Amino acid sequence: MLWLIITEAKARIGDHYGAIDDYSKLIEFDTNNAYPYGLRANSKEEINDIKGAIDDYSKSFDLKPDCFIIYRLGSLKNQVEEYFGAIEAFTKGIKLCQETADLFYGERGWAKSFLDDGKGAVTDFTKGIELNPKSHWLFYSRGKTKAYLLNDNYGAIADFTKATELETNMSIAYFERGAIKKDLGDLNGACADWRKAASLGDKDAAQWVRDQCN
Repeated sequence: MLWLIITEAKARIGDHYGAIDDYSKLIEFDTNNAYPYGLRANSKEEINDIKGAIDDYSKSFDLKPDCFIIYRLGSLKNQVEEYFGAIEAFTKGIKLCQETADLFYGERGWAKSFLDDGKGAVTDFTKGIELNPKSHWLFYSRGKTKAYLLNDNYGAIADFTKATELETNMSIAYFERGAIKKDLGDLNGACADWRKAASLGDKDAAQWVRDQCN
């Protein structure tokens, strides 16, 4: 126990290589303990050893299913473009983690969108919204998928609008809604959205205002 406390302290102060060495020794001592695999995976993330982190999160989850572990595993697989693996991980998370299933539906939706499965992505975002109708992130995610994969511009505007109602400082939703309005010929509406996004610190929106708005 003392060794584990010392090892975790190393990780907290940024000595991730030292922590990884110590976690590896703990694993050698007890290969069936999920905990040090998860901790070692976290330290490997910190040094950008993503493949090693994925391997350790996978082993940790196999030994003891855990919501945080499977979320990190799926997120890293999305990061390295292993989208089918990410979908598999998030599907396990949906089944295991009922209280946070909306989060896993959202992440699985993004994995599907990266595979150009717009309908599947929208289905997942919608399921997430049904579980958590106050999630501005899920409305934004569904809106972006509708716009860029399904060419449903009016549906996208409705979702971006809902996202901004739920989170009035969500600059990216204003920016994206403005882009869709421009494509639909509503430059005045687009400029209003870009100005709002710019006022919230969005530099790209500020540039669009300078380039396209009077």
